[in-house]
Amino acid sequence: MGKQGWRVAFLAILVGFAALVSGPAASAAPVGEDLRDVPAALQKYVPRSEAFANSPWMTSPTCKDKGGDFSIWASNAIQDTPALLTYFQASAFGPQAKPEDQARGQAMLAGYRDLASRIGGTVPAGYCVDDLTRWAGPNPAMTPFGFPWGVTGKDGHQSIYFCTDRAPDAQRGTEYNRYVGAERAMCDGFYVACVHAQSTDDQSRCAAWNTFSDRYVRQVEQLRGDAIGQHPAMATAAFETRTEWGGLLAAAGVLVAAGVLLLVIRRRVTRLQRSDRGGDDVHRT
Repeated sequence: MGKQGWRVAFLAILVGFAALVSGPAASAAPVGEDLRDVPAALQKYVPRSEAFANSPWMTSPTCKDKGGDFSIWASNAIQDTPALLTYFQASAFGPQAKPEDQARGQAMLAGYRDLASRIGGTVPAGYCVDDLTRWAGPNPAMTPFGFPWGVTGKDGHQSIYFCTDRAPDAQRGTEYNRYVGAERAMCDGFYVACVHAQSTDDQSRCAAWNTFSDRYVRQVEQLRGDAIGQHPAMATAAFETRTEWGGLLAAAGVLVAAGVLLLVIRRRVTRLQRSDRGGDDVHRT
């Protein structure tokens, strides 16, 4: 076996080793891509649906001819947070939640209900989609109104939490347009960039909206932090820690075994090569 052969053999063992360590890929979120299975009460949030067209924010007299009423949409999302979380993050709040996570999830839902009762009436009114689009700049890809909201990154305007089931390697940016938009409001908040707000009145109104959004986000972090503190995931963390060490030890064992196997094969091949060379010498003599 030449150098090339040794390289191929070693590469094959490494590939097998990597497959053992990494295991199968994580499954995607359970929500249907076409959103046809969204509960009836949440259908109003599905863009381009009949329920969306007939929703309170699209039929609002104030903003009916201005793209819709973002204030009413945000108010509804805040009130419907428990239902949105139960569906879009079922692993933590729905029937799929593990027994050890259920108490914590219920505490969070109770906190969101309390927050909705306290803050719901303080949502600034009359913010039409056309105005917000003009202030923030259009982005047709953004769900559901075509302008960016709650996408400010790590600058304190959105919470540290995700509110959807996702793959372990998901980045926050990949979640923005995944479903209907409302499913992330209870974690991302409603912040809107004011970069294109020209007049003093526009700047003032945009700043007032963001003040409300920041207040909402801080209270979201408080209620979720309280629930985590009351119901820490100690059992889950311990299990995950043991699983990680177990995986590392198993991987180390495989690597050692692979090294021993290579050594045995190399010695045998070397002996065969020496034997072949000896036979050649005798034949030539």
